[in-house]
Amino acid sequence: EREKWSTLMGAYFDNNPNLRLVVQLIDLKVGPTKDDDQMLSWLYETRTPYIIAATKADKLNVTDRKKNLALLSKDQMILEGTHVIAFSALKGDGRDEILSIIERKALEK
Repeated sequence: EREKWSTLMGAYFDNNPNLRLVVQLIDLKVGPTKDDDQMLSWLYETRTPYIIAATKADKLNVTDRKKNLALLSKDQMILEGTHVIAFSALKGDGRDEILSIIERKALEK
């Protein structure tokens, strides 16, 4: 199953001249998984622009959220300067910032 998914994803990303930005979802509570690291490595190797939506931000208190965001921003697999945005689907945190970045990228020529 994982191999089929990998093939499908590779075909989509490799053969898509309209791809301008990837929004990589990473669980803020858990941190990057092996799969996240694999995707981040691919994004780096292909020079594909990306941002990180640090999901489930609402599950953490303010102190842990700040700590985990700082750790995630400094993760060796994430390029320096990459937008790392705390996101909560439940509360809408980070939604406007992510949409703004997507819109800017979509309008670039």
